[in-house]
Amino acid sequence: MMMMASLNSSCFTSLHLNERERSFGCEGVDRQSMFGVRKLCWWDKLCTEQRIPLSKQYAMRGGTGESSYAQNSSFQGMGVEIAEELLKEQIVEKLDVKQICSGSSLSFSIADFGCAAGPNTFLAVKAIIDSLELKLKSEGLQEAEYQVFFNDTASNDFNTLINSLPLGRQYYAAAVPGSFHDIVLPKGSIHCGYSSFAANWLSKAPKSVSEKGSLAWNEGLIHYPYTAEKRETIQAYSAQFGEDIESFLQARAHEFVGGGVMALVFTGVPDGAIFSQTTIGREFQLLGFCFSDMAKMGLISNEAVDSFNLPLYFPYMKELEAVIKKNGQFSIEKKEKLSIPTDGVVTEAYIRGSALRLRSALEEVITKHFGSEIIDELFSRLDKKVKECAALFSGPDAIPTTMLVLILKRN
Repeated sequence: MMMMASLNSSCFTSLHLNERERSFGCEGVDRQSMFGVRKLCWWDKLCTEQRIPLSKQYAMRGGTGESSYAQNSSFQGMGVEIAEELLKEQIVEKLDVKQICSGSSLSFSIADFGCAAGPNTFLAVKAIIDSLELKLKSEGLQEAEYQVFFNDTASNDFNTLINSLPLGRQYYAAAVPGSFHDIVLPKGSIHCGYSSFAANWLSKAPKSVSEKGSLAWNEGLIHYPYTAEKRETIQAYSAQFGEDIESFLQARAHEFVGGGVMALVFTGVPDGAIFSQTTIGREFQLLGFCFSDMAKMGLISNEAVDSFNLPLYFPYMKELEAVIKKNGQFSIEKKEKLSIPTDGVVTEAYIRGSALRLRSALEEVITKHFGSEIIDELFSRLDKKVKECAALFSGPDAIPTTMLVLILKRN
């Protein structure tokens, strides 16, 4: 297994850079700013302007235990199944193999941005390769070789990922640690790509939502408000999401060949609805109540709650379309809005698994702010609260979680 480190994860992490500052021509530069948003040294030209500190990158819970992401990602697996058919259609109908591949032998490079530790990433890769094989067969072309890059943050459990690689796979595999908001692969190296639910994660929570006196201050809440009352807070989250998706697209534009295809899957909000009406919005709301209850009991401080905001955003399709069109590097070949579950009925199994599902995704970001001591208590409370409030997820005004699927083509 080849391990590849992205430029942003291999850049210097120490602020004590006297010799390095001189050797790179950085004398007189404020050290606290060297890893900020301004371009100060030549190596910044290799990465994007807004560098993401490793401490701000969060991974899904690793391993294969009861609360691991690997054991609690069946919902995300539905996204793979949905995107698979759309991606297959686009690859078969519109991918120009002769345009994107050069040389006498065919070789394709595939990347999953935000792969976590499996197993869904393997399903997505298989779907892409199966589609490429079908395309090659339909054009009477020879068999190809495949290289797959599995990308996620440096703290991702790549050990579990590597140990879980399918036997008899048809591809070479490489792990690529680094933030997908930055460039993580060489220029013009990727033919097909995929990212499922990962890009809902922001590079950081908006700064203004934790600042007292700011109109966007999110006092007492852990996520953006569930009504339109705090419009400034919602706008701050939306603006941060727009910036991050722009960075994501710019990085992918660097990495993809012209004509390359990418599937993106987001958890989103249907047009005309508000986040609090969705099943996942109500799960987040109940999690926020658990934090409030624990603060009232003195188990955590009000100040800690006020300064904590989950770096997640759930967009409308129109927001995604606007960012993609503004970026101009990709065309939208196909888009779909689908409800999960598709029959609109939230099952008992979904409710039972709610706490574990959220824990597998949020434990690391919560632990880094509050410490690990509160985790068991917090999610035990959430499990109880979700079951007590099961009617919230099946009432007539409850909206099943919506998946936004887009197939993009590199211009």
